[in-house]
Amino acid sequence: MAKLYWTVSGRGQVDAGLAALDGAALPPGWRVAAPDELPAHADAEITTLIDVAQVADRKLAALRAHETQLAVAGSGAAFALTNRIAQPVLGEEAYILARGTVGPGTDGYERDLFAGVA
Repeated sequence: MAKLYWTVSGRGQVDAGLAALDGAALPPGWRVAAPDELPAHADAEITTLIDVAQVADRKLAALRAHETQLAVAGSGAAFALTNRIAQPVLGEEAYILARGTVGPGTDGYERDLFAGVA
């Protein structure tokens, strides 16, 4: 196995996403998560960020396909599990490299999950 990643959310990502949801129109009964209510890793632990903005429509369709487990706000900015706590739909997926060698880019983050894999 060349690489193994943990899929996570960074604290900065979550906090920025929650701030963007403040005052947003959410479905009835939903509320925005309180600070530190959602699990997240320290930004310094994040090794890899993958921009998924270009496939946001497919990401939202995949989330909506699991309607018995979660719901997506009409705008697609948030989703919630059955607890109705709104979580932001992030434009970058975050990972921590658990095994292998990280190949960071100029911004310090690895931007390709297959970087360095022959």
